[in-house]
Amino acid sequence: MKEKLLEIIRCPVTGTELTLNNAMVENGEIKTATLTSSDGRYSYPVINYIPRLMTDSNNYSQSWGKLWGETAAILRDSYTGEQFHEETLFGEYGGEDNDGVGSPFGFNWPRDLTGQRVLEIGCGTGNFTELLYTTGAELLSIDMSTAVDTLPSEVVLHPNVNVVQTDINTPSIVRNYFDKIWLFQVLQHTPVPADTLVTMRELLRENGVIAFTSYGGSIRYNPLSYRVIKKIPPNIQWALISLLTPALVRLKYWLRVPFTRESFVYKVVTKLLYVADPRDIYIRVRRRELNDYHFAKYYFRTGDHDYLIKFVVLNTFDRITPEYTNNASHEMIEDWLSDAGYSSFETWGKGGVRASAVK
Repeated sequence: MKEKLLEIIRCPVTGTELTLNNAMVENGEIKTATLTSSDGRYSYPVINYIPRLMTDSNNYSQSWGKLWGETAAILRDSYTGEQFHEETLFGEYGGEDNDGVGSPFGFNWPRDLTGQRVLEIGCGTGNFTELLYTTGAELLSIDMSTAVDTLPSEVVLHPNVNVVQTDINTPSIVRNYFDKIWLFQVLQHTPVPADTLVTMRELLRENGVIAFTSYGGSIRYNPLSYRVIKKIPPNIQWALISLLTPALVRLKYWLRVPFTRESFVYKVVTKLLYVADPRDIYIRVRRRELNDYHFAKYYFRTGDHDYLIKFVVLNTFDRITPEYTNNASHEMIEDWLSDAGYSSFETWGKGGVRASAVK
């Protein structure tokens, strides 16, 4: 932790400034310390250079911590050798035509953000963090979960990077501060996405920009099987999903591959084995229907079937364990942005929403 971070972070309960106590410095940064609210009632540790501004009562992200702790770097561009996240952040939108050309997201951010303040929300294991800090911006990357512990040390200790474990919907970050906010595949997992967008606007400077995505559709799909799984501790969730998914996905594939999607057999098998790979990543990749995505490109470039299975396990866990999954249509997102008071905004994309808005 850099001491100047105290200008940005606040007590997540009271919103007041924090004071630094018992600091131990290593590698030129504060490695361990205690942060105390101005009234002395609340204290938070700094562990391995990262302030932990969380309480047990407000952390609904345990499953994410388990997921990213198990899978760590396998999605990063630096691991796959693909440029998926780079093109998502800096590239042009190329549609979602499964042709493997262009970005299915395409936010077209400048590569040089020197002098700007950027907030990355839901940094996970650093898929975008490793790109954002190369722009020269002053970067604050936050995540509710223990995924922050998987970030490479060279990122955490980089001169223009600060990392904090906190919930963005608490008053833990100073308002009216950031030029840009990056919120990728996070909004739908907050308790009330419309309220989150209001909070994001408060964090932006005037004319600041937020870029984000959301799962598409207007229905929150939460069948009984999901509700049961969510009651299981994350360690057991991971053990069950990683044990059962590989075999069930292969079975699901071979039972359906001779049939068309419209056939009775295909539909029955899909319904019976839905909980394994609910997004049907495995069969869609094998049928070359997801060529715009890094995991498909990596699979066909390397022939690494174990990687594909590992990604399917990851994606299954991602789909069925989060506490909140709130889908939204383009119209809903636009209504939320309008109600939140953004001065202008646009949405694009199919099968999900990509959006950019200005304060």
